[in-house]
Amino acid sequence: MNLLSIFASAFLSFSAPENVRIDPGGSIADRMQQIERIEKSGTQFRIDGMCISACTMYLGLKSVCVAPRTVLGFHSSYTQSPLGRPEPSKYGNAVVMSYYPEKIRKWVQEKKVFDSLDLTPMTAEEAWDLGIPKCD
Repeated sequence: MNLLSIFASAFLSFSAPENVRIDPGGSIADRMQQIERIEKSGTQFRIDGMCISACTMYLGLKSVCVAPRTVLGFHSSYTQSPLGRPEPSKYGNAVVMSYYPEKIRKWVQEKKVFDSLDLTPMTAEEAWDLGIPKCD
């Protein structure tokens, strides 16, 4: 194998990190698919900004890190009532919780995050204290 082939092989196998800078959340099912894809790819995943709602499921990635300016926002997952109003979803909350590391799950329970649709913030420092790695 020549030097060019070795370089090309190394370049093609390199995975650039994925980043979140502003992510307001979204569908839990969509996020589950994204997490599966990221885990399979083995890329580093950086949360470097605002990560709200379903975005916080990324905290369960093996390759996740949190940058200093990160703010995470947690709230109860919800479905639409027959009147079109959001109402908490126990099933959705259970799915989201299953993605969190144990210390994050305990924090969510202590803060009673899933009792409300209001956002409960978590700073980068709090995430680091709960075992989420700091991004270099």
